[in-house]
Amino acid sequence: MKEELDEDVIQKGTILAVDKTTYQAEVLGVSTRENKERSDTVIKIKDEENVAAIIDQMIAYLTTEALEVEGIFRVGASVRTVNDIKSRFQKGEKIDWGRFDAHTVAGVLKMYLRELPEPLLLSVYTGYKEEVDAKRVGDATQSIILIKSLVNSMSPKNKKILEKLISFLSLIASNAKANNMPASNLAKCIAPNLVFKRDESPETILQHSNHVNHLLQAMIENHRKIF
Repeated sequence: MKEELDEDVIQKGTILAVDKTTYQAEVLGVSTRENKERSDTVIKIKDEENVAAIIDQMIAYLTTEALEVEGIFRVGASVRTVNDIKSRFQKGEKIDWGRFDAHTVAGVLKMYLRELPEPLLLSVYTGYKEEVDAKRVGDATQSIILIKSLVNSMSPKNKKILEKLISFLSLIASNAKANNMPASNLAKCIAPNLVFKRDESPETILQHSNHVNHLLQAMIENHRKIF
């Protein structure tokens, strides 16, 4: 039987912007009512070769269970449950994802991405923002060409992980009528976890949110052109 979230730790509502409140509930994937219980322990990735395998496991589960779940990646998970899974990661234990509901696994995926030694999309975002700030990107077509070039410059391992993740997010977005999570909502909930390190302040994330969110939204909507 799946472990269900208690109603008092579920954060609902449409994400409109990244501020201190929505950052905790929608970007970090935890309930604002449980912030005091949030652990500062970082997932220690003993073998980086396992990163892709672990992400694959969560994506496989969510592809089966979460495509039509309303608010997936927006609804906060129980901090206690997420921390328990984090503890199992640290011990090198295998996780039976079938024990958990879709919102918990989505929250764990965001946490795992956020705590990677190097943010998965950081190099792409850095190059993208430089070109945008220099006004060398004139239209959507040029933007996609630039993103594709930056993605192709990634290490093969990270590019493969990113491709699987973006393809999965595109699948979630294609079911937006059921889950209420189009590419724009997914970008606001997930993009900061792919660009900023775990100790980044909500203020810094808010400052960069427009570029970060636009980048991921464009990648989700144009994934077939980019990869």
